[in-house]
This record gives sequence, structure tokens and C-alpha cells, in this order.
Amino acid sequence: MFKNPITILLLTTSLFADVTMCYKENFTTPSKLETIALDGGECNGKYSVTDMKKNGWSIKDISTSKGDNGLNYSYVFSKNSSVVAPGVVQTISSESLKQQMALLDKERIVQEKINKEADALANGKRVYESQCARCHGIYGELAPYTSKKLVGMSSDEFDDSMRAYGLNQKNSSAAIIMGPYSLISIERKDVIKYLENINVLQPIKK
Repeated sequence: MFKNPITILLLTTSLFADVTMCYKENFTTPSKLETIALDGGECNGKYSVTDMKKNGWSIKDISTSKGDNGLNYSYVFSKNSSVVAPGVVQTISSESLKQQMALLDKERIVQEKINKEADALANGKRVYESQCARCHGIYGELAPYTSKKLVGMSSDEFDDSMRAYGLNQKNSSAAIIMGPYSLISIERKDVIKYLENINVLQPIKK
């Protein structure tokens, strides 16, 4: 696609800009977001939104997602690398353009992963608190009927047990009670992520 340098006629300002992504996770005070130091990218725990604007960066996109203890915010900033007078022709090498596009693609993938993990944790928390916590406790500390405590159980053991309940493969008084509460695959995975996150289940280290 990019075999030769690309020559672009710029009518107003530079087409080529630096791009960076900064974020703040589990934030609970939106009114202070503009002045709190952001993580990642050029912010790197040093610069806030206000600081970035003072340094010549402009906001190109903002996204939010639910975190475990607040909201996750992601900012995409851009900054013109140079200003070109009207009618001036600027040459951008294909290698520079490739690098810029690769950076944007990498940051997009990272943000999609953050959003996906945040959604899974939020869903796991919702399912556990609505269907499980009443008998097993908020932190898996209770052992109702003939069931074991969830706290300290391995993620694989929990997953196998829930699958067996759903398939009616367990023969116990707990199995009769658990039948209606057996979780579909996606709910089970999200609950496991949530319980691992609050240190109830112990993940198996491969």
C-alpha cells in the first residue's frame, strides 16, 4: 500500500499529528478529572487533561467504561507535529505513516481489551451479587447446606462444579438447590473473573 512517499497538498494546517492515549481507572470524582494526572501515553502519571491542553495537545476522543470501583476513562490526544502555510506541499514518508497507523491500532486494541475486561468484571459482580451472595456471602465466606466455602477454592474447581450442577451430574442436597442457579457459560466466566479479582477464587497458574 505504501510503496512510495506520500505527497499531500495542505490547504490550512498539517495533516500529520502525534497521537497518544492516556487513561484513568476506577475514578470516582468526575468533577476533578480535568486536573488529576492521567496514566499511560504522554501523560505517564504526570500530566492532567488541563496540562496536556497547555502543552499543545487537543482531545480527539473520550470513552468511558465501568470499573470495579468506579469508572474507567480513556482519552485520545493529538498534537500537530508542524504547521504548514497554505499552499505548501509536505512530503510524509511511508515509514512514518506506517508507524503512526501502527501506534493508533495498538492503542485501539489496548483500549478494547480494557473495556472488555471492565464489562466482564461488572457483569460478574452483578450476577454474583444477585444470584450467589445471599447464600455464599459477599466474599464467598459462607458454606450453605452441604456446599463448600467459595473462598480459597480454585477457579477450575468452581467452574467444574457449576457446569456439573447445570448438567445434573451432582447428587446432593446442594445440587437440588443449585439447579435453578446454574450459570450459562458466559455468566460463569464473568463471575470467575470477578471472584478472582476480589481474591475469593484462586486462579490456576499455568
